Amino acid sequence: MIKSEVLNGETVILDMGAYTLDALKMYNGSFNPEELEHATFENGGVITHVLDPILRTVKKMGYDFSMLTTDDIDRVMRLGLVSEDFTLTSAGIEVDLGPLVEKQRERYAEWIANNIVDGVFSGLRGIKNVILVGGGATLVEDYMIGWYGDKVLNRKKHASTRRIHPVDFNAVGGLRLAMMRQKA
Repeated sequence: MIKSEVLNGETVILDMGAYTLDALKMYNGSFNPEELEHATFENGGVITHVLDPILRTVKKMGYDFSMLTTDDIDRVMRLGLVSEDFTLTSAGIEVDLGPLVEKQRERYAEWIANNIVDGVFSGLRGIKNVILVGGGATLVEDYMIGWYGDKVLNRKKHASTRRIHPVDFNAVGGLRLAMMRQKA
């Protein structure tokens, strides 16, 4: 357990994975199991909203790019988010995917804002915190913080999340829960 008030009140968890986006409202750290049935948005993940559109554009660049997959785009994007070098090389031809990544991550953030935040959670009225989890979190967090301000947990500034990547939030939470239960 950690000493934090981040889960006090109404909190929305947005877990952006490869294929789905899961959106769940919590009340003081607990959720209503009946809401789980409607929490998953199929085709709401990074593949549909970021990787596939980039891959379609890259494949139109020529025959030498026709054999690429979303895994190739994902690799370049992940490395580029760390190094700021989004160079894709195929058959000795280099392409900078930076502008495509930027365009698609903004579109993904807009889709989340319009369909999930505004459409499901009423523009966050009455919501104290939004926690972004999963691989898609790093793609949209700067946009979400810019649009919704302090309602979106800034993981880089919060003491309990500062050293944890959003992909690892679930694993770290499970480990913390197991450790708490061991002590009890």
